Amino acid sequence: MLIKIKPQKKKIIDHNLQEFKANLLKLDKDISTNFLPIKEKKYFTVQNIYKYFEKHYKLNSLGNFEKLSRVQVGARNLYEIKQDLLQKKATCIFTELQFNKNIIDTIIRGTNIRKGILDSIGIAIPLHKNSYLIFLLQLSNQYIRCLQTP
Repeated sequence: MLIKIKPQKKKIIDHNLQEFKANLLKLDKDISTNFLPIKEKKYFTVQNIYKYFEKHYKLNSLGNFEKLSRVQVGARNLYEIKQDLLQKKATCIFTELQFNKNIIDTIIRGTNIRKGILDSIGIAIPLHKNSYLIFLLQLSNQYIRCLQTP
């Protein structure tokens, strides 16, 4: 589509696309390698928006707690979530930047379960030609930080 709009820039567009594809392939291999030590670690997320990323890298997600994103979560829900985390031997529960972290702190208090933060939109990444690659690397590092053995 871009070439149709700017046919005079075809060479540059083709070059940029090939460069992007090569960089993406390399990054994909690097992320796969970096995930090897954490592949078996179990975790939950607050939302179900990472399923394609998790499936692609064959991560060990136990599911998500969509009910935590509701305005009001009762003590019974928090207790059930904590029991689920403990019974399924989760290493980490991932939240997001906009989510109330105090709820997660309450749930994991008194356990060895860690809290991680996933930035699903790359809020702090400046917009340029490598932004998507930086986003993928940042997201993978967020998983690794929480799931690796301290």
